[in-house]
Amino acid sequence: MPPSQLLPVFPSTSLFCLRLFVALGALGAALGLRAAPVQAAIEADLAVGYAPSYASSVGGDDNVEVLLANAVAGNNRINEISGTGAAMRIVGFIKSANDPVNWTTTGGIVGWLSGNDSRVSDVVSFGSSLGADLVTYIVQSSDSASIAAVAQQPGMFSSYNPGAVWSAVFAHETGGHNYGRSHSDGVLNPKTVMLHNYCSGGAAPPYYFTNPSIVYNNVLLRGTGDNCGQGGLVNGGDNSSANAQTVADRRERIVTGPRLGNVVRRWLFNQAAASAPAGTVITDQIGSASAMVRGIGATFTGSALRIPGGTTGNVAANAIAAYVDLPNGLISTRTSVTIELWATPLAAGNYARILEFGRPVQNGDGLGAAGEYTGTAGTAAPDSTQSSDGIMLSAAVGTDLKPSVSRPS
Repeated sequence: MPPSQLLPVFPSTSLFCLRLFVALGALGAALGLRAAPVQAAIEADLAVGYAPSYASSVGGDDNVEVLLANAVAGNNRINEISGTGAAMRIVGFIKSANDPVNWTTTGGIVGWLSGNDSRVSDVVSFGSSLGADLVTYIVQSSDSASIAAVAQQPGMFSSYNPGAVWSAVFAHETGGHNYGRSHSDGVLNPKTVMLHNYCSGGAAPPYYFTNPSIVYNNVLLRGTGDNCGQGGLVNGGDNSSANAQTVADRRERIVTGPRLGNVVRRWLFNQAAASAPAGTVITDQIGSASAMVRGIGATFTGSALRIPGGTTGNVAANAIAAYVDLPNGLISTRTSVTIELWATPLAAGNYARILEFGRPVQNGDGLGAAGEYTGTAGTAAPDSTQSSDGIMLSAAVGTDLKPSVSRPS
């Protein structure tokens, strides 16, 4: 195996299982449902280990997960625009038992990982238990003043010093060297990502891997060996050609199927393509708790129920944008519940709901339970309402497409 590659620092449990295969019963966005996610690239599985001191330095475990998610998302975007066909997903996080700050160099950490050294064996075992194709570990090493990160080329393991956890460095190391991509196949001007922090400075966004099918700033992105002494070409000047499938196939992906024996309610939306007018019944596959389409504009696509969005909840039943009305008591009758759904947002409506449960404090329309606005055809708009014991999942924060959960305090 070739030596590890170094990047220098350049200044600068639930009791009940409720699986809701529902469309987005949200008011105010075009939202849809499909039967399964579609991957646009060959996806490798990444396990992330980190030292306790790193978590403390960034404000806790949650922030570690956010920082790594951003780094991986950035790496995936760089691979996408570079046409590599590679991507990765995080399959788990582990905070190591040891806190090996300055115990060895960054390359030494990679050597420990590769050799399953007892000082980092919990991280290695964690990656193995998840079937991870890639394993990285974040800890401050003794050479952190001059080295940002180290990764095997090619190989499974990498390590980052705390200040190096961001997209360009991540693409260079875990998304680069671990895939067999080399410094020497880079282009110097405009500087591609495998020469980032080499040859007198960092690369500038947008970051690219070399690919002879791409011209950027009137330059063909194929390495020619003009690389400030980084050596001869390894991949023929093309860092997009490293085999993404080989990395993704290092270990079999561990997939856990749904425990359907625990499901208490289940709705499917794979009806034949057709309109789904108000009153369309969605049968409960487990029991007798049918759901119903309310409002206008819903359509079955053959694998999903697509709802149009475009109105608020304060609209008469005959004019409100379609949503799915689930039976009463799904949440309030249980002390613990798990909800599973497939949903795809097609537009960013203002706090567009994916799910919302609760009980209005008003009287309701008088056609259902106390406080219930049933959505029955012909009923008027509810006017201003308030709810108690509410919980909702939104597809957007404002009009920014990202999940948002609100729950009772």
